[in-house]
Amino acid sequence: MEKYEFIKLMLQNRNLSLNDKKRLLLLATREIEKKDDLVDGAKHIHGGAGEINYISPKDLQLFLYRFNQDGILKYTCHEIDTIETKDEICSICGTQEYSLRKHSEIISKAFEDLNNKLRDEKIFKDPNMYALMSVYLTGSTPSGQTKWSSLKIETNWASPELFAWGDSNPDTIPSPGKNIARKQTSKGYELPKALKSNLNGSRILTFKELVLFFKSLFHIRRDNSLRDILNYINETEQYNDNKINISFSDEKFKNNIELFTNVEKLVQAYKRIIEICRSCHKDDEILNIELSFFEDENYIYLCIHDINSIYGKSLDAATKRIGEQHKKLIKNQINGLCDLFIEADFDNQEYARIALWDENSGPQSEDLNIEVSRMEHCQGVKYILRF
Repeated sequence: MEKYEFIKLMLQNRNLSLNDKKRLLLLATREIEKKDDLVDGAKHIHGGAGEINYISPKDLQLFLYRFNQDGILKYTCHEIDTIETKDEICSICGTQEYSLRKHSEIISKAFEDLNNKLRDEKIFKDPNMYALMSVYLTGSTPSGQTKWSSLKIETNWASPELFAWGDSNPDTIPSPGKNIARKQTSKGYELPKALKSNLNGSRILTFKELVLFFKSLFHIRRDNSLRDILNYINETEQYNDNKINISFSDEKFKNNIELFTNVEKLVQAYKRIIEICRSCHKDDEILNIELSFFEDENYIYLCIHDINSIYGKSLDAATKRIGEQHKKLIKNQINGLCDLFIEADFDNQEYARIALWDENSGPQSEDLNIEVSRMEHCQGVKYILRF
């Protein structure tokens, strides 16, 4: 698809707000223009354990947005709750009544078509999210993976048990909303074993709840807010104790922001940054962490502010070598998820914002290319994740 046709198609969605359309326009033009190949022009980070190719987080966001908007795939992450939707699925399947097996076939075909389009447009697909989706939708990956998410879930849209249920319950939606459940006198497929969400602790008993859990893994919004997710993580990890206090900014933590991303990887990054902050304090020191989550016209930001701290290196040293903890964070969580900046007190009255990982990161000869913006003052150390 030509660049301008693609932008036009995206902007025709009437459900998008003006800000969403502005963001998509910027995203599409920036990302499509710059790609001649998946790795052409990629930046690298050096430092003892090989190199890391820079991957733009916009690729992941676009991949997930396109998935969520697809006419077939969107009903694998939403409950089916209208007769019109059911009739539309039956029409695409070429059946008079709902067939779970036929529905599964067109889901697999739609996912294959989407991935072919993304490949043709040279949009990089996050391998972890792609594998998760592939197992959830088709039952496996080409490498033989048959479980999805960090919960290692086996139930999916192609499960033999689900198909057997569909054969015994013809014309019955496995993931109905309340309206369809009432009409078909069935709440849909019940899981063989209850699960517990690792993002909010809720119990997952039915296929509809499993569908909504799948959506929670890639779409942050008001009913799956980042505040609720991080509150749950803080409780389960016992962060708010006598050694660490974590609070949310009253003014700058917004609950109505929508973000398409790899939520499990975001939670991993959050945990790792908290541990990095811990390692920079003495055992008898209390950490005070403030969280903020906000957006401007171009980006969404999550900030993790270690208020009573000083960066462990001088500004000069921080721009010459990325430490091992930060390198692991970039390699395992940040790269492809978001860009990473640090605003910090580097001691000796040196305050600055450094671009630890963004599209400009990479080697200049043997040196890192870390952009530095001097600041008049900065309290503590602030990790800025930019999406």
